[in-house]
Amino acid sequence: MGQSTPNYLVERNLPLPTLLERATEKELCVLADLITDKGKGRLMLDKHVKELIILFQMRSKLYELSDTLAKEICAYGSHSTVNVIRHGQGAEYLAILKEVAKILGVKSKETTDVYSFERYVLAAIIHKAVNGKSNDVLYVELNCNDRQSNTLIVGSINNTSKNKRKPLVETILNVFDLKLVDKLVKRIITENYILLLCSGIGAVTKFGAPAGIMTSLTIAARLNPLMTAVSGVASAFSLSGPAYRIVIPAVVQIALIRYHQIASETQQFCKELESCL
Repeated sequence: MGQSTPNYLVERNLPLPTLLERATEKELCVLADLITDKGKGRLMLDKHVKELIILFQMRSKLYELSDTLAKEICAYGSHSTVNVIRHGQGAEYLAILKEVAKILGVKSKETTDVYSFERYVLAAIIHKAVNGKSNDVLYVELNCNDRQSNTLIVGSINNTSKNKRKPLVETILNVFDLKLVDKLVKRIITENYILLLCSGIGAVTKFGAPAGIMTSLTIAARLNPLMTAVSGVASAFSLSGPAYRIVIPAVVQIALIRYHQIASETQQFCKELESCL
């Protein structure tokens, strides 16, 4: 931990189906629950696909449905109702990822690889979790079991100011403390936060709804961000564009899955290297 591995030793940009095939059952259950609404089904989800996912989830064999899970996530991310209903591939994952990155406040980056965009997404979320907090608070919240990782993080806390924690975020990601990253990401990506994001996305206007609708929803969100106006926005998205309530947490979960796999491979490589010294 606390070390990086040359890019050529770890496959960072596995295709989505391959990535999901290597994921743990617990990780895949998060995606399955998003796709099926915890087994209740969704308007845009084929009944037979829902039943298939639930069946394999009960058997703890979701990895065998990696292609199906990937296709359904991409279908939810499609900008076209027709594409979603016909159960096609929908938008390609990279395009969906870029859209979610924008929504989460990631500035345009000159990169085309999936891994980099997913890392930007995780970094943006972790930044929200640590920025603005005092050193004393962060010493407690970012405490690691691994001594080397803890030393690096404490050093980064001391070398960054309260409202300029981006270098600290990079340190957190680089030490590969999976529990810490999970904790920080899940502290921010809550159901309420997703609803708040959906209430502020300009996609309703973008996809042709009257501007007055967006204005009304924005005013309502300012008065009470979790009032029924939010569900109105989400409903509009469900019919006219990407289902952001599903796509945003799904992309974040996929980013975590890839991060976990790369971290595990990196840590294993470091252990094998140390044993040879």
